[in-house]
Amino acid sequence: MSAKFSLLFFLKRRGGYVGGDLQVYLRITVDGRRAELTIQRKYSPEKWNTRKGCMIGTKDSVKEFNAYLLAFQTKVYEIQRTLLADGHHVDPEIIKRTITGKDKSSEMFLEIFEEHNENMRKLVGKDYSMATLIKYSTCLKTLKLFVQFKYKTGDINIRQMDFAFLTSLEMYLKTQKEVGHNTAMGYIKKVKKIIHLCVANKWLTYDPFVAFKVSTNKTSRTFLSEEEMKRLSNKAFTIHRLAEVRYMFLFSCYTGLAYVDVAQLTRDSIVKGSDGTVWIMIDRTKTGVTANIPLLPQAQKIISKYEAHPKVIITRKLLPLISNQKVNAYLKEISVICGINKELSHHCARHTFATTVTLSNGVPIETVSKMLGHSSLKSTQHYAKVLDPKIAADMWRLSGILD
Repeated sequence: MSAKFSLLFFLKRRGGYVGGDLQVYLRITVDGRRAELTIQRKYSPEKWNTRKGCMIGTKDSVKEFNAYLLAFQTKVYEIQRTLLADGHHVDPEIIKRTITGKDKSSEMFLEIFEEHNENMRKLVGKDYSMATLIKYSTCLKTLKLFVQFKYKTGDINIRQMDFAFLTSLEMYLKTQKEVGHNTAMGYIKKVKKIIHLCVANKWLTYDPFVAFKVSTNKTSRTFLSEEEMKRLSNKAFTIHRLAEVRYMFLFSCYTGLAYVDVAQLTRDSIVKGSDGTVWIMIDRTKTGVTANIPLLPQAQKIISKYEAHPKVIITRKLLPLISNQKVNAYLKEISVICGINKELSHHCARHTFATTVTLSNGVPIETVSKMLGHSSLKSTQHYAKVLDPKIAADMWRLSGILD
């Protein structure tokens, strides 16, 4: 069914008007929705035909003015025809923005994504972390490959960002890039942010994510058992680099800190409370939420062990750090040497802290959430796994109470 489309030029009176020429406006109406804009011309109300929306008279100046109105009107109809030809909804606000030069509906999606990343780059260290920027940059590179693969071009108009684009992107990520479902959804969530930016600015009139559901599958998070932690602690390493990475990993097992947070720890991060308790106080890099963690004796021993390490002295950090990539590579060697049949990464230590070290030993989940620096309890529940020995101990305790 075709939309009802009409145009009307009119003179607009504002509050306080006492006489003189008035600004000429154009009203665009589509199915009852309106948008108004000035055409940057003025005219006298006495010589204006309100019904026809034009000047009255036969002078050359009148003919010239009415010709200008006709040309302006023709330009609007051309925009309308373009929208219809491209299969897009005719929206009066989009037409207005196109005429005034404020419309970005003709702009290219990847260009807008690139601009977003450049703005993010300027805010690294303030509103965003470098890790977040890297993720968006990786996403943009993948999107460029997808657009070339699917559309055989270097970029696409943002009007092509529809439901079909999202389903095709999901298929491309899972079949061509061979990534898992959750990883694919991670890419699509970043696309969602850019599309919502376009919708918020009214560059797009339709949000394709209304029909597309971003879903993630629950995953089993890897953590070490108490027996595996002992095995790791007691193992004698002859290779120096593996011994250091082992202690870095164990430090996070006893503090719950992610690699990026351990990397920023200095002596100033260690605070002694009035009761003699030693704390780590840090603002988490990922969320900016403060995490206050009492230092367990095991973590304190690791700090003391590396106090005189040359790298610690030079960098003034708490531990002799290497890159997260190397840490994860070495942890794979360590797991084989220790006979731990699990896919170890540094983040596994954070899960171990939440599960084996704290929750399994009766620390309330609210306390664990605070130490992990989570902004909500829901985030902590993703880490928390209640183990069978903990369930058995709780039930024996209940049994004693009932008896």
